[in-house]
Amino acid sequence: MRKERITSTETNKAIVRGVYEVINARELDRLGWFVSDDLVEHAALPGEESIGGGLELLKGQFEMALGAFPYLRYEIEDEISEGNKGVVRWRAQGTHWGDLMGVAPTGTRITLAGIHVMRVESGKVVEPWGQQDSLGLMQ
Repeated sequence: MRKERITSTETNKAIVRGVYEVINARELDRLGWFVSDDLVEHAALPGEESIGGGLELLKGQFEMALGAFPYLRYEIEDEISEGNKGVVRWRAQGTHWGDLMGVAPTGTRITLAGIHVMRVESGKVVEPWGQQDSLGLMQ
């Protein structure tokens, strides 16, 4: 039996993919398997450069999103890894069934597209940078 060597590129892809898998499975307590406790988020809201708060802040963001879109599902459309970074182009779909930052449920189905670049260190995401169609979401 021949053993294949797993490269850091493959490992980083698996770590980044794992983030979306636990979100889709609604197992946010498992985010810590893939995300550092002291994560620095660079995919902040408009007008913000970056925010601290680490893993707990990230969990809170996804709890809010899943509260508003309980059947939200991410699909990774492309993934690239080089060095210590993993990049995904993703699409998320869901229906607005819960309150979202003061906006009452509309029952509207949304599709949101975005790109995340995630720096991986010691087997966990430590810094994500992201762009998504937030304006399209709010419309």
